[in-house]
Amino acid sequence: MQKFGLTSVLILVLSVFIYIASLFGRTVEFLPGKALVFLLILLSISGVLLAFKCTKGQLQLVGVLGNVLVLLIGGVIPVTSMLM
Repeated sequence: MQKFGLTSVLILVLSVFIYIASLFGRTVEFLPGKALVFLLILLSISGVLLAFKCTKGQLQLVGVLGNVLVLLIGGVIPVTSMLM
């Protein structure tokens, strides 16, 4: 069960890296805006689900809080701004 927590944290690091790269415009040639937001939402939700499957501990806490934060900042806020 510890592997689920480690995988969740690795997904968190990947999501943060993709988000930071998108802020500097490095992903424009690879992913358009809507596909990037969809990828961040998909990665964050899978990270949260994996974090809930692991045993209680630091990895679960970091996985859940980090992925929810990326989901809010990288997913929910851009989706709401696209709908307005």
